[in-house]
Amino acid sequence: MVHILLLALAAQAARYEPAPPPRDFLLEMQEYFDAEVTGAKIFVTVGGLALATAAAFAASDSDELRSAAIPVGVLALGQIAVGAVVWWRTAAQVEELTASYAQNPAQLRAAEAARMRSVARLLRAVKIAEVALMGIGLGLAVAGGATDEPVLAGVGLGLLGQSTITLSLDMFAASRALRYRQAIAHSPAAR
Repeated sequence: MVHILLLALAAQAARYEPAPPPRDFLLEMQEYFDAEVTGAKIFVTVGGLALATAAAFAASDSDELRSAAIPVGVLALGQIAVGAVVWWRTAAQVEELTASYAQNPAQLRAAEAARMRSVARLLRAVKIAEVALMGIGLGLAVAGGATDEPVLAGVGLGLLGQSTITLSLDMFAASRALRYRQAIAHSPAAR
């Protein structure tokens, strides 16, 4: 019994992350948005590659690949759209936030903290949806394989694969958002 308690305490201690030392808020903000632009470029690139893959799948003689082209292509268009919007809007957003910081740093920190809570909720919902799509894709792929329905299997595999890639990218976005939220919470004037 004692060893279970010690293991539980050790596991809890391993999850504890001490607060980072205070850093300049503008530097934290710039690093976050620089990383967001990089993430957006990766999203656009991955989406473009997936769209090319979907086109190749669509031109295939295989029923599985032709049917996989549909979910791969649709999700690729979503990746390109989201990445392009984030990439396009970020420079103006950083300029606006920097100007707001110059006028009232505490107010900007409070506004950013609230905005990032909303971003965290959105990312959580998106990740749940992506996991659901992965489950649906897996179910369709298994059902299609079990019943020798290549179209069903292809749609399932395409949905599973592209949802998994999208979830992976969104997990990096959620990690960036968490670090930025922690930086906001631990910035000296945010208290």
